Amino acid sequence: RGDVFLSGGADGTIRRYCTNSGKFVSFWNAHGDDWVTSLALVQSKDGELVISGSTDRTCVLWQLGGGDDDGGRGRKVLVFEGHKEAVWAVEQCDESSFISGSWDATVRQWSFISSICLRVFNIGSGVESLCVPAFNLFVTGCDNGKIKLWFIMTGECVESWTG
Repeated sequence: RGDVFLSGGADGTIRRYCTNSGKFVSFWNAHGDDWVTSLALVQSKDGELVISGSTDRTCVLWQLGGGDDDGGRGRKVLVFEGHKEAVWAVEQCDESSFISGSWDATVRQWSFISSICLRVFNIGSGVESLCVPAFNLFVTGCDNGKIKLWFIMTGECVESWTG
């Protein structure tokens, strides 16, 4: 939705703001003492959801609260574990999955429903950023300066550029 924006910090928290007023709404401890490195709002019929990535090597799916009873904080729904290094990027793929990129040189596709890893893509270098520009495609930005376009279904790299 367009009325919320979030920030993640080196203190392990996620902070929520109102876009209409710019005012701070709430915060919650999301990843202990580890950095929150990435956030992605999820388009869902189940309400406001967000994915966080962290230096603790996990991703977490959060249900954003909105009522006075929860103070607008997030409620942990699922934890996604499998990366061997810090997660630096998360991005929704479709209505049932998202991808995460890590310094372990992999991108993983995860199910929102079961929290299982659907696919592991070996990228060859630490992943610092991700983008899903179209159905069945994703783009990686890596620590070696390479930008690559990949097919989600096959894991094939279809284009590579040096940034």
